[in-house]
Amino acid sequence: MNAEKLKTFIKNKIPTFDNVGVIGPGTAFHYTMHAEAILADGRFYGAPIDENLDKTQTSLVSKQAKADPGVVFAYELIEDAKEEGFGCKIFKIKYNKAVYAIHRTSCKSRLIS
Repeated sequence: MNAEKLKTFIKNKIPTFDNVGVIGPGTAFHYTMHAEAILADGRFYGAPIDENLDKTQTSLVSKQAKADPGVVFAYELIEDAKEEGFGCKIFKIKYNKAVYAIHRTSCKSRLIS
C-alpha cells in the first residue's frame, strides 16, 4: 500500500488520528523492545493495516510486529522516542514518503508511519 492509500485508509477508518498527511523524504525514530528480532531479520515488520491500527500499545509489553505489509510507528524527534520508549532500543528510519498523524491521546508529537 502506498503512502497516499494509507493516508486515505487512516482518514476513513481510524477516527483517533488527526491531521493525517503525507511527508517525505525524511527521518524518524522508532523505539522497540524487539531490536534483536529486527536485527536478525534485517528488516522491520509492522502493525496490521486494519481498523485497530491505533491500538498497538494496549499492553505494557508490546507484541512483536509481524505484518507485511504493515505500519511501523516512529517519532520525528529522538527525544520523544526516548521518552515514550524508556529503556528500549531506538532505530533511526529513513523514508522516501511517510504518513504522519497526531494521535488524539497524545499532545507531544506527530507520529510518522
